[in-house]
Amino acid sequence: MRLGRLTILGLVFSAVAAILLIRLAEVQLVIGPKLAAQGAAEVNRTISLTPLRGEILDSSGQPLALETPATLIYAITPEVTDAKGEATAMAPILHVSEATLQSELSAQGWYHVIDHAATAAQVSALKQLFLPGIGYTPEQIRKYPDGIIGQPVVGWVSASQVGIAGVEQSYNQILSGTPGQAQVKVDALGQPLPSYGIQVTRQPIPGKSIQLTINGTLQAYAQATITADVITHKGTSGRIIIMNPSNGAIYAMAQWPTVNPSQWQNASVQALADQSVEFAYPPGSIFKPMVASLALMDHVATLQSRYYDPGYKIVDGLKIHTWKHSGYGWLSFDGILAYSSDVGFMDLGLALGLNNFYAGLHLFHLDRPTGIDLPGEATGVWPPLASANTLDLAEMSFGQTLAITAIQEAAAVAAIADGGVWHTPHVAQAIISPNGQKQTLTFPSKRILPTWVATDEMQGMKQVVSSQGDAANAEVAGYVVAGKTGTSQLAPRAKVQTYMASFIGVAPVPNPQVLILLEVNNPQNVANQPGYYYYGDQVVVPTFPQLMANVLRVLGIPPQTPVPTPAVAVTVPDLSGVSISTAQADASLSGLNLKVNGAGQVVTGQYPSAGAQVSAGFTISVNTTGVATGQGVVPDLLGLTMRQAAMELSSVGLGFWPHGAGLAVGQTPAAGTKLKPGSPVQVTFTIPEAPAPTVSAAKTQSGGTSSSPSYP
Repeated sequence: MRLGRLTILGLVFSAVAAILLIRLAEVQLVIGPKLAAQGAAEVNRTISLTPLRGEILDSSGQPLALETPATLIYAITPEVTDAKGEATAMAPILHVSEATLQSELSAQGWYHVIDHAATAAQVSALKQLFLPGIGYTPEQIRKYPDGIIGQPVVGWVSASQVGIAGVEQSYNQILSGTPGQAQVKVDALGQPLPSYGIQVTRQPIPGKSIQLTINGTLQAYAQATITADVITHKGTSGRIIIMNPSNGAIYAMAQWPTVNPSQWQNASVQALADQSVEFAYPPGSIFKPMVASLALMDHVATLQSRYYDPGYKIVDGLKIHTWKHSGYGWLSFDGILAYSSDVGFMDLGLALGLNNFYAGLHLFHLDRPTGIDLPGEATGVWPPLASANTLDLAEMSFGQTLAITAIQEAAAVAAIADGGVWHTPHVAQAIISPNGQKQTLTFPSKRILPTWVATDEMQGMKQVVSSQGDAANAEVAGYVVAGKTGTSQLAPRAKVQTYMASFIGVAPVPNPQVLILLEVNNPQNVANQPGYYYYGDQVVVPTFPQLMANVLRVLGIPPQTPVPTPAVAVTVPDLSGVSISTAQADASLSGLNLKVNGAGQVVTGQYPSAGAQVSAGFTISVNTTGVATGQGVVPDLLGLTMRQAAMELSSVGLGFWPHGAGLAVGQTPAAGTKLKPGSPVQVTFTIPEAPAPTVSAAKTQSGGTSSSPSYP
């Protein structure tokens, strides 16, 4: 019996011992390593090592964005003994308010960055103060040597070195490189233990550099040009694109307002956006070359086609008036482009029909992004095909009731200039590895027009830049230029009208190597020039010849013909207040041409202003009215269109109160009445009952019909 109890007791002790042995083995072999790993993790911290960001270079290899050495100043807040005192000492050195610094030095947590880009002088001054808890570590910061000149193409980065605009954003992954890793030991409070140092476990891999197609010289010149244009004409914004039409490479892309990439946080929304890529505008008449090309390709028109322009067109029972209410009469196919006849292009658009017109939008990449290698690209805006009507088609045919981006317009016209081949516009040409290996980038191209269509259309665009064309002053000495002007209403149904003046031109023809697009939004009256001056030929065409000449010179493209000796400057005479016949005589005696806007007999304003220096043969643009008026004197408005009446009243500082539509048939007060500045003048408009022109349907080459007025 006693033996049995001892046996049981021994078995119990044996079982307990076995359990303890098993638990001990578990702790030593299983739980132990886990606990050791947890302990090590509490002592060791893994930190990320930021790689050197790749450079952004212009076409010649000059840096537009690069990394430069700087010092990061940080605070170990548990070691800061006097946050207020240290903030007071640091504020004048770092140019930061005491309140901001005190907040950072007394914030929760153990580590806070005080300054990401301290200069050597600032660091030296701070180190002499021996401030507790303040530390320093070397780092790299992003610098933009050209400042605003490289914008909006180059872009900028966030405080954490992530690209958030321009090439910095679109090529961020390539520029960023691959982060490295390092181990650092910390104490119980999580603070680094300096005695152990940092153990690098994986070296960071530097980012690759991006070489652009941007020519630094042309970018600077474009920026200066668009800034001057917008400011001179009191516009709200403007853009310039300089492009190689044979491959889509962008030589320069500038805008105003623009942004300093190092201070982008303080810029306006308009300055931050890439206006050429992100904003869509009604293009106006610079859209017409695409419509003309489609009409030729679809055989609804030929170079022998003729069109009658009486100054209006009736579409769906509505009479659409053009800017020239008297019309142009009979015009050839090239003539409707040279004189920018809205009636002629309504004829083309209606002959194409909605389906072919929208197919053409797709053909020219106007209904989708171009694919340019810049972020935030917008696309065209127009009435959906399913709901579009004949009136929409007529207005779209001369560049209204739709909106496209500047880069879409440039790429479309470039396709015409390059014989019908559309090229993806782009700003990058190569990726360069840290070891210098270069990878050339390629971008898609596609033929969209037959060569003969593009060639014929270029001939028409040459007529625009001729002595009889709409852009006579766009000629460049020694080179053959083709182009198109534009004046579009940005908000046609708004109470206060705003406009965009534009011009797109290429040279040298017949094998253009340069395309330039200029646009200025909402140009206003300028000093000593009464009346409206918002037309493309008034605002941007005068800028074009010198800009194109400089671009061709910088690119080393020789003249096609010997450049004549510069003409002696001619002083523009004062034509204000004189009759049209006298103005024509005065201009002729000075060796200048005259372009008359309006149906009146007295000059109320001119461009350029009296006393300006121009070359012989320059065309002066004048506005007219029916009676000689001064500021506050009501002009004779009878017979004028609504646009012309608004121009006349604006030129004398009076308001405009229109009623009806068509031509002016009545006004209150009467012409010659003296009013206070800003007083409204009520004008009644009526659509004249003039008969519409007889229209005949002529068979086209493809068996369709092309509608145009009959002619002898």
